[in-house]
Amino acid sequence: MIEFEYREDGQPQKFNLEIYFISRGVRRMIGESIGNIISFKKQWEKIGDNHSVIASLREEKPEGYKDQIRQLEFENKAIYEQFRGVNIDSMEDDRIKLIQRILKDNGIDDNHKMFNSQFWEDNVQTNSIVEFLAKCWGKDIAESQRVQKKNVGQKLA
Repeated sequence: MIEFEYREDGQPQKFNLEIYFISRGVRRMIGESIGNIISFKKQWEKIGDNHSVIASLREEKPEGYKDQIRQLEFENKAIYEQFRGVNIDSMEDDRIKLIQRILKDNGIDDNHKMFNSQFWEDNVQTNSIVEFLAKCWGKDIAESQRVQKKNVGQKLA
């Protein structure tokens, strides 16, 4: 059972979904999606770190600080350029389609509210989408560990 959290009319809600099948192709797409998120987050953190260093350099003014600042600003500009080429809305739409594929593969009716694009626009945070996908990706691993522990317990008894 995988829990999915969302809001409706300002109130927290959740679905408990029985996800029993994740194909290799879907697992690969989830991995790519999460990998992109992690990469994006690391780049964003790098920009923040660079801004902090720049502020310190401007305050302390050590020897060669202007060149260091130029280098850090150049790094940030390059990262911003990478971001400019990323269509965030498209990435989020792809994740939603991926969840809908998972739901369909697991017998959830097309009439379910999670198949309505407006549901995603109005009620769901990006982190809820990512958490759900991560849980689906790890589903078989968690199940394998549970079965393994059960088998070990039986051997010991």
